[in-house]
Amino acid sequence: KVIKSMRDKPTQKSTMSNLHCIRCSIAEVFEYQPTDSAIWTSLRSRNLTRLSRNFLWKCLHDIYCIGFFWEHMLNLENLGQCPTCKVPESLEHIMLECNAAGQHQIWQLTERFWRLRYPSWPKLNWGLLL
Repeated sequence: KVIKSMRDKPTQKSTMSNLHCIRCSIAEVFEYQPTDSAIWTSLRSRNLTRLSRNFLWKCLHDIYCIGFFWEHMLNLENLGQCPTCKVPESLEHIMLECNAAGQHQIWQLTERFWRLRYPSWPKLNWGLLL
């Protein structure tokens, strides 16, 4: 058991892609590029609820069953499309691009809370959200 736990576990392509996206987005906005280790450590922050930490961890690993996950399942292919926008669904689409009711209002409120502490609101992208 000990030897198995010491081996490096293979990293999924989507996880590496998301880590790269986070590093680049943070570097662009804050002029600081965190290491992968710093990103993983930040996910364990006590400033986040356990539910939020779990959600972000799952997003980083891209393990939610949405979008292309449903493509190969007979009679369930339509679950991979956003019912509002009729485009392939992804977490990025759900969080940033979808025209579903309430989406715009949520981001307006988020911006308002952000500006209570920080002067400028960054242009949002998937890397910053993660």
